[in-house]
Amino acid sequence: MKFYLLSFCLVLCVACTLTAPAVQAGPLTFTAVPITSATSLPGTAYIPATFNSTPISAGDTIWFSATVRVSGGSPTRFDVIRFTRQRIALIGRAMSATVDIPDGILYLDPSAMTCTTTYVKSLNLWMTRVPAGETQDIFISGAALPVRTSLPGNIPAFWAGLFTQVPGPVATDPYEKNLTLEWQWAAAVYTKFPLPGSYNLLQVKACQDNGMLMNPVNPDPAGTPEALKAFVTAGALGYGGTNYTGTPTSPQTIILNPIEVSPAD
Repeated sequence: MKFYLLSFCLVLCVACTLTAPAVQAGPLTFTAVPITSATSLPGTAYIPATFNSTPISAGDTIWFSATVRVSGGSPTRFDVIRFTRQRIALIGRAMSATVDIPDGILYLDPSAMTCTTTYVKSLNLWMTRVPAGETQDIFISGAALPVRTSLPGNIPAFWAGLFTQVPGPVATDPYEKNLTLEWQWAAAVYTKFPLPGSYNLLQVKACQDNGMLMNPVNPDPAGTPEALKAFVTAGALGYGGTNYTGTPTSPQTIILNPIEVSPAD
């Protein structure tokens, strides 16, 4: 099976108009992108939100995390979900910060005994593996935005992307039903953070479950950077304290259509 990495610079399923020139801010590109509409392409993910009123200081980092809840699967069936063509933008004040977001791939594996996630730097890819049939929140992708210049509160933002369902490596059960996702995203601010790309240092929690599937075993939400909890502060969608990922957005429901892949792939 081949997994094709798609450049974050693709403008996915969101109609926009450029209204200001791009400027550079460290590894990120800032471009004005007012949203005018979004299409209904199957699998399209698009959730807008507005940051809270807390300003974000220069030198801090915004940690964005996306999670999914999956229904329609089977504990005995191997399913694979991809999250690609992602884009995060902070809109307003004549500019939008577009973040380099790694693709995400989620394995719903009947042989998995716990939830794990790993960042593969050479592929710029999050790989998450959970037991098939897992119904709690599962981390699927995340990215860090270093703040070079202080930002005000109440910034509009959106996260968009494309979810696809592809056959797993073990064809033990045909696709009798499409998978249904409820996905959402959150954003929290940290005063200390590794360089973007050093994501395995974060020890991101892969899923939130009330049983032994949690890794680590604690009540933290999926997407929590466990190694950095002491450095969370207020801002973005979070209020500090134990709000390690920020307050999640309202979920969007997506019904997936499995992609047929030939044996050669």
